Amino acid sequence: TYVFTQKGPLATNAVEAMSFVRSHLAEKFNLVAEQPDLQFHFMTFGAEPNTPEVKMINVKKELVATCPNGMHICPTLLHPKSAGVLSLGSADINDHPVIDPRYYSDKRDVEVMAEGLRLAMKSTKAKAYKGLVKDTCVRPYLEDVLGAPKTFQGDKEEDLEIWRQVAQASATTVFHPVGTCKMGAKD
Repeated sequence: TYVFTQKGPLATNAVEAMSFVRSHLAEKFNLVAEQPDLQFHFMTFGAEPNTPEVKMINVKKELVATCPNGMHICPTLLHPKSAGVLSLGSADINDHPVIDPRYYSDKRDVEVMAEGLRLAMKSTKAKAYKGLVKDTCVRPYLEDVLGAPKTFQGDKEEDLEIWRQVAQASATTVFHPVGTCKMGAKD
């Protein structure tokens, strides 16, 4: 389609906008001084539960409702405190390493991500979105699995417990390199 009309999925770079936010938790948790602790990716595409994209990011398929016409606002932790473990799978150099990301092993990360999810939901109430946002595509998961009330709006402080559960159920990576480590002999 794009070749002929310059329309369709290839007409976008997927992430249409980004924002960086310093939440009120940055001070509380003594995160990096005067830097944002959350990044928001604004993506203009819907989702289907059994697509390669959903499988690639390893999110529980129950979290992805059929929502072909939609947008995603995805918060990302910029300064996670949790640390994963990388170890050898075996003595065979051809075997893959064992990677345990240990997402949310530090509870501060859960709190910051829950706040990010709440802020994402709150942003959909902005005047710019009036008439465009009808509902959240994760509502079936929120109600059926987590027991959120049908009146759940997701933008209030009291909604954070639900968002903590969503964060823990949907932990994944965006495949950004975040550091290096020395390997090999000390000399």
